[in-house]
Amino acid sequence: MTIEEQIKKNFVEALNLNIGWETLQDDLDLLIHFNVDSVTVLEFLVGIEEDFGIEIKDEELSIELLRSVKTLSSFIRQKSEKSA
Repeated sequence: MTIEEQIKKNFVEALNLNIGWETLQDDLDLLIHFNVDSVTVLEFLVGIEEDFGIEIKDEELSIELLRSVKTLSSFIRQKSEKSA
């Protein structure tokens, strides 16, 4: 499974959406389109950290980072490269 696919899967599970994760577009604004609240964002991020073995520090967290699968996957790749 690619990074993008895993992000989509985590997002659909965190929000308990009744859609297939495959239907999410990489550039879709997830926060606006799905009206995500802060508790759900935290649950989603914990899953991301666990699945990818990364730590997202408070100073790295921003609305722009969470805008789309594309922005989050880019961040995960950068974090993974730095820890390798």
